[in-house]
This record gives sequence, C-alpha cells and structure tokens, in this order.
Amino acid sequence: MSAESPAAPDTTLSGTSEHPLRPAATLHSFLFQPRPWDPAPLQPVSLDAVLPSMKILDAMKDKIHQPVWINADILHGPGGNVRVEATEFLKTVTSFFPDFTLSLGWTTVWYPDRRNEGYSWEMVREMEKICKGLSQPVTFPVRAVLVRQSWPQLQWLLQTSDR
Repeated sequence: MSAESPAAPDTTLSGTSEHPLRPAATLHSFLFQPRPWDPAPLQPVSLDAVLPSMKILDAMKDKIHQPVWINADILHGPGGNVRVEATEFLKTVTSFFPDFTLSLGWTTVWYPDRRNEGYSWEMVREMEKICKGLSQPVTFPVRAVLVRQSWPQLQWLLQTSDR
C-alpha cells in the first residue's frame, strides 16, 4: 500500500483530453447520488480534468439540485507534490461557477513508521494569500494526523479567513 492516501474512490475525477467521457461518468454518479441534499464533492486529480469537468457541470447545471464542492490540492504540503496548479484551477472553476464552495488543500504524505512534518507557517500563509481574493466559500481539508502538531498554524488560517 502506498504511503500517500489516494482520494476516496467515488470522489476523484480523472481523465484527459484523450478520454473526455471518463469524467462525465464520475460527475453523473456524484450529481445523481441517492441523497441529493449532500454536497457533491468533486476532486480533479489533474489540471487536464478541470476544464472538461466544468464544461460537463455547466451543461448539467439545471439538473443539479445540491451543493457542489470542488476540491483540489493546490499547494505543496507536508511531504506532498502539487498535482493541480492553483492559479489555473481557480481561474477555470470560478469562471464557470463563482458561487461553488472551494475545498482547497495541500498534497501530503504520511508515514506511520516515522515522524512526519506538519503544516508550516509558510504553507498556511501561502494558502491565506491565495484565498484572500476569493469571494466564494472555502474549506480547508487537512490530514487529520497532522492537525495536532499544526494547530497554531491552522487556527491562524481559520481566524484570518472570513468564511
């Protein structure tokens, strides 16, 4: 098993321009799930999946009757590597849906057999800088095992956010 936890099976969008139908099937399963009052959490795993996914969502927007959260790990976090570039991701998503909730996080890796670094001041300040100019609701997904050692930084981020 990989040290880096993959996203939950039904919450990850994947696909490329060569496979444009792949995200559509995943989007459909989110948007027409049995409990329409739950948010549909969508997580593009690459920047290549963002634009096709937004186009599909836009074409289906009249059929969406639940909140939609768009999640992406836009910043380098403890041990992780950025998979979705922040500026392009935000520009694309907000151009289609300026009122969707953004769930913006960091890529992380956790190793059970060694000490793992937490979220640094530099990491949370960079996130605050990115979110300062956004108008829509924002959530900050974090890796639970890193919260205790990162509490001062995460608390500061939440206190500086008006969302």
